[in-house]
Amino acid sequence: MREIAFYGGSFNPPTEAHRAIVEHLLKVGRFEIVIVKPCGLRKDKPTLAQEDRSTRLHSVLGLSHPGYRLDLSGLSKPMMPTWEEWQGLRRNHPGAKLWLVTGADLFAEEHGGRCQVERWVRGGDLFRNASFLIFPRQITTLLRLPAHWELARGFTPLAISSSQLRAQHHHASRSGSSSGGRPIGSCPGES
Repeated sequence: MREIAFYGGSFNPPTEAHRAIVEHLLKVGRFEIVIVKPCGLRKDKPTLAQEDRSTRLHSVLGLSHPGYRLDLSGLSKPMMPTWEEWQGLRRNHPGAKLWLVTGADLFAEEHGGRCQVERWVRGGDLFRNASFLIFPRQITTLLRLPAHWELARGFTPLAISSSQLRAQHHHASRSGSSSGGRPIGSCPGES
């Protein structure tokens, strides 16, 4: 059976951790197609200028591999819910095993006993029906796992997240400092 990995997210900004996940997906040789699709505009996350975001995405995630696709088609549009992306993939790739690639943090149990995925548009349906390939993150909470899941094996998580970088950038811009020339996706102390 053909297997397809779909890795959607804000990638805002794209980090070396995102690249490491994509490289791992390509290296395992299991997936006929690996699709990375940054989401469109989100009201809940500040976004870089579109030209800058596109350039950064190509810089960090623009890999050359026969089965790899970096899909920037929705970058300047409103965000499309993962449910709709999943339905489109099912229509376009009938008979294929589709994997939604996520970080384990999306399955951390939150107040009320639900996880973040279950709060998405039609998230409960995804949680019950989609197959998730979960990449480990450095989290300490219990996980609420979906019906169909697999843990990515042989992958060591990097200690970086886009949320951390956005917070650092926001703090630096308010205080008038800069990133000190660190590469995109690096933590303070890394170079």
